[in-house]
Amino acid sequence: MKKLIILIAVLLTVLGLTGVFWPAGLMDFAKWSFTPKGHYIAAAVRIVFGLILLVGAGKTATPKIVRGIGAIILAAGLASAFLSVETTQRFASSWLENGEDRVRISACLPLLVGLFLAGVSLFRKP
Repeated sequence: MKKLIILIAVLLTVLGLTGVFWPAGLMDFAKWSFTPKGHYIAAAVRIVFGLILLVGAGKTATPKIVRGIGAIILAAGLASAFLSVETTQRFASSWLENGEDRVRISACLPLLVGLFLAGVSLFRKP
């Protein structure tokens, strides 16, 4: 389970770094994730990530915080699964029309969460 949390941390960090250093690439990925197929795949990935963090939180240095992060990600996945594709596409267009600066700022959140998860997973006291 700890390896899965580290994998999630790496994926979130890569996502964040992509958004900070290559916002156009993250915008292209975001456009795909707001398509009908991508919408449900993204929701499923959030749900799985949230569940992994909830279950594996005990293997980290700060289990309560990791459970909280997992609960937020799980709730986001469940909420997005019940939103219509049209609603998410409207959200995407309003988010993407503000340009690369907003994408860079938004990408800092998964970057910080990924770095935090990596830290509390790798540097747990025995």
